[in-house]
Amino acid sequence: MRCRAGYGWIAERELTEGLGFLLNANDLPVVSLDLAYAPRGLEISLTRLADMSGKDAGYGARNGSAASLAETVDILSRMIRGKKLVLVDDVLFSGAMFARIISLFRERGLCVPRVYAGVAVGEGIRRMQSMDCEVRAVRSYEDVVDEVCERDFMPGSPLSGRTVKGLQNTGMPYLLPFGNPAEWASIPEVHARSFSARFLRLSAGIYRSTGMTLDKLPRRIYGLDQSADAPVGEALEELVEFLKPPVKR
Repeated sequence: MRCRAGYGWIAERELTEGLGFLLNANDLPVVSLDLAYAPRGLEISLTRLADMSGKDAGYGARNGSAASLAETVDILSRMIRGKKLVLVDDVLFSGAMFARIISLFRERGLCVPRVYAGVAVGEGIRRMQSMDCEVRAVRSYEDVVDEVCERDFMPGSPLSGRTVKGLQNTGMPYLLPFGNPAEWASIPEVHARSFSARFLRLSAGIYRSTGMTLDKLPRRIYGLDQSADAPVGEALEELVEFLKPPVKR
């Protein structure tokens, strides 16, 4: 996470345990937007999408399903008993996604009096308050430049990267040469290549220690042929070489 005052890391355990503690005091049906951090209740598996050229394609299902958000809310509305529910996600940033979901539930006669977040940012908190929706969070910040989950920097890890629209379980990592770390993670453009190379090298080392091959990855990496049984570590190391700046003569 990048704040105006610098950078900070928040451990997954702090968020999952903190959200669990907050939700233990909740008596309303729970709809989770990310089961990795809040594995309870019903789920709206929503994430940012990218098209095959890497451009923003809005929001959609993490697994690449064609079901629309409205269709998903329709189904959940019929499953929820009563007229109230709460939403939970790892991050409340601008609040735009929460606001859209709350509006869809309201259109179907359901009220969302509270939302829970691992990290809540001032802009999102104020947007929720303007909708008469209380925010309860593990951590709150007034001003944050960006927040990114570490899985988005490890190609092929579960739920990683922006889901590629129209493809099943395929992610575009927040790294060159796949995605756009400058736009997607606020990495300064001048450091985008070196930043990407560093995380590709770290990921390659992890995969080499496991001996995993491309065809066994839990999530497909857009741009790599995963029909082959080539080692993941070697494939990522080749990309590190590709990202090295040209030698000046």
